[in-house]
Amino acid sequence: MTVTSSNDLLKLPGMFKEGKETLARISALLEQERVAITANDLAQLESVIEEKKTVLIQFAHQKAAWSQLISSHALSVEEFFTVLPPQAANMLRPHWDALESQMSRVQDINERNSQIVSTRNRQVSQLVSVLKGHRSSSQLYTDGGSRNNYGAQSRIGKA
Repeated sequence: MTVTSSNDLLKLPGMFKEGKETLARISALLEQERVAITANDLAQLESVIEEKKTVLIQFAHQKAAWSQLISSHALSVEEFFTVLPPQAANMLRPHWDALESQMSRVQDINERNSQIVSTRNRQVSQLVSVLKGHRSSSQLYTDGGSRNNYGAQSRIGKA
């Protein structure tokens, strides 16, 4: 490795740490998002989503920077760690593992929020259906899994 690439590699722990800190901010925003969703606080939800977009863009830039550095040495992260000198690999591996762990937690929290939104959406759809006077027995599903109300068509078919 050249002196320039060695100096670049010395930047990676700091880059990984910044990424982990940004993911921690995203995690906190996802928690605020969950609270806003469950409280039906649309103003708070909009605010959190805007802030989350900004932080996600920041994380994308950080990720692009370290990905470019890693890809300049190897085709994959695992290959990167195998081509590094053992001392460098041992120095960088804990930082990378912490970053991956934080990313996994963020994905889990995001999935939880997605499930909450999906459940809420299903509940609202059921409430709207009841308010419209549709019975659940008159609803069929399309090939895509969407619900259709064929109650009117079945009455026409009976005539």
